Amino acid sequence: MNMIIMHEDYGFDENGRKVWVTQFDYDKVDQDLSKYSQRKETFTAKEVDAAIKVIDKLLCWVWHNGMRNPEGIKIRAIVVCWILLKPLRPFSLTGISKLYGKKKQSLGRWVDQFKREFKFLTPHMRPAKMTGGCRKRGQLLGALHGAEGLKRSAEIYPVKKWPEDWRDQVKATLLPVVRELWPDGLH
Repeated sequence: MNMIIMHEDYGFDENGRKVWVTQFDYDKVDQDLSKYSQRKETFTAKEVDAAIKVIDKLLCWVWHNGMRNPEGIKIRAIVVCWILLKPLRPFSLTGISKLYGKKKQSLGRWVDQFKREFKFLTPHMRPAKMTGGCRKRGQLLGALHGAEGLKRSAEIYPVKKWPEDWRDQVKATLLPVVRELWPDGLH
């Protein structure tokens, strides 16, 4: 009698070799957004007009000549939902990509384009990739990401409650950069 034993803890790589895998936790992703989207709010006519302009621009970006590439519509819609819907923000770009059977690069390209087009960042996004020649681009992007982390830290734990040596260190580090960016002072 031949028995077939099924193993769910391994899969196969591109060369046909067995590799250990971790199954994706779909229960963490399958969220009910109905409560999120059914909040009772009233909007003024001016707010509705502004929202329509924003939605129009977002949908034009999602469409992006979609008749030639319907798969692109899907990818851009995923990106917009990931960026704008707060319940999806805890997921990394890698996690969202895996959820839809995509590679991170296929969504990453459009996330970068979204940042350039809309000049909009949420706390879960990194700054847009710089264009042009910058020999220290990786270090600069890391520093910008660190500055965003510092800003989020200040939102969570007010600066006035930081130990004095922390505040002094941040001032000593950031003050020369701030003076260079705003030589006439902050307004």
